[in-house]
Amino acid sequence: MKKKIGLLFPAFGMAYKGFSPKDLPDYQKILENHLSLASKVVNIDRNLVEKPVKETLEDDLQAHYICYINSCVISDIIKKQNIQVEYVAPYSMGLFPSLYYTSVLTFEEGLLLTHHACTSATAAVDGNKYAMGVIIGFPYEQID
Repeated sequence: MKKKIGLLFPAFGMAYKGFSPKDLPDYQKILENHLSLASKVVNIDRNLVEKPVKETLEDDLQAHYICYINSCVISDIIKKQNIQVEYVAPYSMGLFPSLYYTSVLTFEEGLLLTHHACTSATAAVDGNKYAMGVIIGFPYEQID
């Protein structure tokens, strides 16, 4: 039986457990390339990428940028190693790197969409606290 490979692109707040960029060939070189491209279209704090922190980042926008960029770096490594992927699925803001992986968007387009989604959501709540949730398995009438 042939194993099938799927990619799940995470939301911004998800941590990578037990992952070390040293495990992946060319990670640093591809990361540098993406950081260079990113700095031309958004204001990214390179220190947060180069010296990862273990806790959740306070800056929501920077956290989104970092997750997007890291997902794109991993995408490029998978393509470079010619790993055949049968399924691609985004989780939340993982939509944009999944569209990058499938060549629907350029790296810069995905980053700008990430920026727009984050800044629009922040503006919509006007400084108030907010949360997002998903309810599945119930008819709308029961939830309403």
